[in-house]
Amino acid sequence: MSTSQERSAAASFVERHGLWSEEQFAAAKKAEALIEEQRLEVVRLSFPDQHGILRGKQVMAADAASAMRNGVTITTTLLAKDTSQRSVFAVFTPGGGFGMAEMQGGADFVMVADPTTFRVLPWAPKTGWVLCDIYFQNGEPVPFSTRHLYRRVLRELAEAGFDYMAGLEVEEVAPAAPEFTGQRPVLHADHIGATTFIEKGWSLISLGDHAGAIQALTKALQLSPGETQAESLLGWAQMLHEDYDDALQTFSKVLMKEPANSLARINVGYICLKKRIFGEAIEHLSKAIRLDNDKKATLYAHFYLGLVYLQREMYEDAQTFFQKTLKLGPNLIEAYYELGRAYWFGGDPEQGKVTWQEGFKANKFNPWGKKCGEMVELVARGQEPPRD
Repeated sequence: MSTSQERSAAASFVERHGLWSEEQFAAAKKAEALIEEQRLEVVRLSFPDQHGILRGKQVMAADAASAMRNGVTITTTLLAKDTSQRSVFAVFTPGGGFGMAEMQGGADFVMVADPTTFRVLPWAPKTGWVLCDIYFQNGEPVPFSTRHLYRRVLRELAEAGFDYMAGLEVEEVAPAAPEFTGQRPVLHADHIGATTFIEKGWSLISLGDHAGAIQALTKALQLSPGETQAESLLGWAQMLHEDYDDALQTFSKVLMKEPANSLARINVGYICLKKRIFGEAIEHLSKAIRLDNDKKATLYAHFYLGLVYLQREMYEDAQTFFQKTLKLGPNLIEAYYELGRAYWFGGDPEQGKVTWQEGFKANKFNPWGKKCGEMVELVARGQEPPRD
């Protein structure tokens, strides 16, 4: 092997294909120092797909420097999905449904970190995050990469003498938290008294004393660390008390032990919705739907996915999930209200009015039924429905 070939083999993916600027190399060194300084444990590498959903992988912090420079491989099938997480291209046909050999058979592409975007996540303990660009294994940009497309459009605008100015309109939908339906815990006598505090915590949640429940369940976990039933109830109490960061950590522990716990998963999805972490919300809620092992979890997973897409102004997707919600649970009147808004803002105000009328008729004494009736009266006066 020649000296030049040896140098090429030793160089990283980024260096071989000239993918970083000097600024990015400097930012990578700063990110590595920050990972060590903050004693991070994991780093998430993410790229935005064609729908704006973040996809990616998580690596151990010790591997982050190498992962940023050499990239992380990930399947091209992620680019073949619609917003309901279903593959809509025939990936195992010649050209992978895209007419491209690089996309065929679910082949891998490479996520390459943009170290200037590195952040320490405030809501996830000991976790870093970095946004990535995506390339084929020959170093060519993936043509469906939203970041590559955006850069190209900006260049074309600049060449035509234009600049691009974007504004962010921040809106919030405030859905109700999942109704607490935890069954009375099945407890066994113990000599340290943890079960007493678990039952007390369950009772206090049922009575609406969420702060008292947090105190009781924290005591139970001090007496019996890692007790899953106590952790699950504590997550509920923290969520209902709107301690979202604490609840997210607690439910994450539950899911580490019980990945098929759909109620814990939809609660994480709800929290991510409240915190506007839409990619993770979609991931957890879609997983709950696929598990389909708890009727209430499946119902709320559809409803919260509808709210996610409503916030993202993807109105047709929001309509689909609200319609499915009402098929699964016609008594969830709030879904009529939100479906009406999805129709209205999606350009079909007449269907929006019809939906609100149906919601009012379904239960005019329900608070959301009353809101449906109010919407019918509001738009009849020529006013716009609220966006939150």
